[in-house]
Amino acid sequence: MRHRLRAGFGLTGVILALNLIVTLISVPIFVRHWGEAAYGEWVALTNLTLSLSLLHFGVQNYVTNRLITAYKNGDLPNGTRVFRAGVRLYTLFAATACLITVGIAAAPETLTSLRIVVIPPAEGQGIILLQGGMVALALVIGYLLIVLIAVERYPRRLLYSIGEIAARGYAPLMVALFGGTPLGAATAMLALTIGYGVLGGWEVRRHSPFPLGWRGVTWGEAARLLPPSCQFFAVALLQMLITSGVILILASAAGGEAVAAFNAALILTNLARSIIGQFLNTVYPEVAGVAATEAGRARLADWYVVILKWACAVCWLVAAGVAAFGVDVVRLWTGSDTLSDGGLNLLLALALALNAPLLVIRMFGFALTRQGALLRVEALGAGITLTVGIVLAAADGARGMAAALCVGGIIGAPLAIWVGARWTETSARRLRRELWRGLPIAALVFGLSPVLALTSGIVTRAALLVAMSAVGAVWLRTGVSRET
Repeated sequence: MRHRLRAGFGLTGVILALNLIVTLISVPIFVRHWGEAAYGEWVALTNLTLSLSLLHFGVQNYVTNRLITAYKNGDLPNGTRVFRAGVRLYTLFAATACLITVGIAAAPETLTSLRIVVIPPAEGQGIILLQGGMVALALVIGYLLIVLIAVERYPRRLLYSIGEIAARGYAPLMVALFGGTPLGAATAMLALTIGYGVLGGWEVRRHSPFPLGWRGVTWGEAARLLPPSCQFFAVALLQMLITSGVILILASAAGGEAVAAFNAALILTNLARSIIGQFLNTVYPEVAGVAATEAGRARLADWYVVILKWACAVCWLVAAGVAAFGVDVVRLWTGSDTLSDGGLNLLLALALALNAPLLVIRMFGFALTRQGALLRVEALGAGITLTVGIVLAAADGARGMAAALCVGGIIGAPLAIWVGARWTETSARRLRRELWRGLPIAALVFGLSPVLALTSGIVTRAALLVAMSAVGAVWLRTGVSRET
């Protein structure tokens, strides 16, 4: 297990670095080689079919947990039936995606509604068809590769994620660098997807204890996977609703300038949140595997306490760093003083720190198949945040919306900790001993964030941040036994 975690954390770091690099270099390369208009049309065409990836309806998450349980308990016949039922569903999902893509490409108003004028119409239709085909293929590949997670080969699954990044991000960049057209870029993306898909299918067939195919199961069995899976899907949709809802409320209350300032400051905390979430995803298969056996379930409390403390410490320290240097980073990145607001930056940093317990129970909710309870917690948090946001955004613009995120976190964080403790049967006494016992130290760690934000000297801020890191490290060990 330790080897898998080390390999998983290392590959997760590589994936994050590759994503960051392609994000930073893609726009200037595309604009330089294709021009602003053609690049804008390329973005519009590729995003047209991107929403088709939502056709999985959360089945992949649910089936992954079922396969992990079957593999851990040696119940391979039942695991095979579940896996093959999912194969039936994903064949249907992929076929539906292809049919929708053909309809979109064939509709004469598609290109005119997107104002595609630089890219020729035939090439525009070709890009839509190729992108839709890639999305359909990626749905099937992603489903087949869950077998690697179930059989404790998660690092191998992450290698295919690198292949996906290469296909979606680096393949079109290379085509543009060598003078290729947008249609050539879409072709290269599909070709590379086929390449890593064939390799992944071969590896799954070689290592899977659940034989490929869909014989021996009915469409009725496949349909029965949908109700529990849709709750996983609803959680993901709810997260998207919060993200888009916050922006829409702020835009209607305070206008585009407030949205620009809010979005510029939010990028830093969103980046930190996504990085922490990626590393939690690496732990997810291990937690699901522990929960699959009777002996393992007795140790879920150990996993919960340790992961909760680490996630809180990392989120708090990253939030302190954002509070200390976020304004400087935004100013350097955007080249604008109007988009760098110290108060807004501090509020968003606080929201990140308060969000740590929710990130943890989101991972445990997926790993323990507690999607129904997780959906209720997420819905409550979303309702509070958006309701308070309507009031505060109208009163104080971007800062008001950031304050609404903090209110949602203040209410949601204790609730999340309590819910996670119930799922893992962690006693209140243990929480007091291993979590609350160090709370004054943790409060001191974050309490220094405003000091960092208000201190003018960069050297002083860096020194305070180092001191806070040391205090956070002490809290990590406070009350936690060596065995845990």
